Amino acid sequence: MSSTISQCLNPNCQQQNISGTRVCTRCGTKLVLRDRYRVDKFIGEGAFGRTFKAIDGDRLNKPCVIKQFLPQQMGTVAHAKATELFQQEAERLDSLGSNPQIPDLLAFFEQDGQLYLIQEFIDGHDLFKELNSSGNFSESQVRQVLTDLLPVLDFIHSHNIIHRDIKPDNIIRDDRGTLVLIDFGVSKLLSGSILTKMGTITGTPGYAPPEQLRGMVYPASDLYSLGVTCIRLLTNCLPQEDGTDELFDPMDMEWVWRSKVRISDENLGQVLDKILQDKVGDRYQSAGEVLQSLNSTLVNPQPTHQITPAALNTHQIVATYLSMIMSL
Repeated sequence: MSSTISQCLNPNCQQQNISGTRVCTRCGTKLVLRDRYRVDKFIGEGAFGRTFKAIDGDRLNKPCVIKQFLPQQMGTVAHAKATELFQQEAERLDSLGSNPQIPDLLAFFEQDGQLYLIQEFIDGHDLFKELNSSGNFSESQVRQVLTDLLPVLDFIHSHNIIHRDIKPDNIIRDDRGTLVLIDFGVSKLLSGSILTKMGTITGTPGYAPPEQLRGMVYPASDLYSLGVTCIRLLTNCLPQEDGTDELFDPMDMEWVWRSKVRISDENLGQVLDKILQDKVGDRYQSAGEVLQSLNSTLVNPQPTHQITPAALNTHQIVATYLSMIMSL
């Protein structure tokens, strides 16, 4: 693989240089990080920095992702918190080791006074883009999303890590069809059973559970966000910028997603209803519990016209009695 340009990482420049250039022709910034990583193209920008697709010169120009720590202008305390969140993403990825559904951490370093995180590049598209291009997910597709991602949540929770920002944008379907959970930038290591430290309120409105907005998270908080993701994929109803949400009734503080879609898989419906309970204690407490319920078969009541074993025994007794009378 060869890049046709080299993107300058200087936030005040961002010049696109001809491939092979060692320093930016406009500002003189080095274009190859650690004499190894060369930026190919800009991917996106968030509160803490920019993300780029790059190539790794030490790995036969294999694609990778560069996350450049570049928080928006903020005060000293907020900047320190942003730095902590960026650093902890590297720590979380490193502690999770190698999991095929979580991007590998390749490097984390400082250069020219800026922090950089190098990640495995996942070739694919996120579920938000998939929803926009293909429309509502079917019940079977949503069931598959749960089946694919619940083991990932079980894995990270077993390492005492809470993701805290599960949404369609952070789930990538790779070129093999496997779902990969990305963006551990606001993930948090559990201490005891909850998080109550100041400054830990994170997540995306319209997906984050109520306790997370109060600064507390549990494994069930990630399950809640995954449940919200599922009903949005089912209905294609997304939260609006003005705060309105077709799927949530703020008067009764409950999800009304069933009014937007007719669901035939009642087992799936019941699982989603329980995941989305307002009170943490009323939800599933682990990903394993959700999987168990999801894989269970609903027991349908016996049709009234069928003869149950007990009724069959009674029928046999009566038949035998009538036969004895007839023989007299």
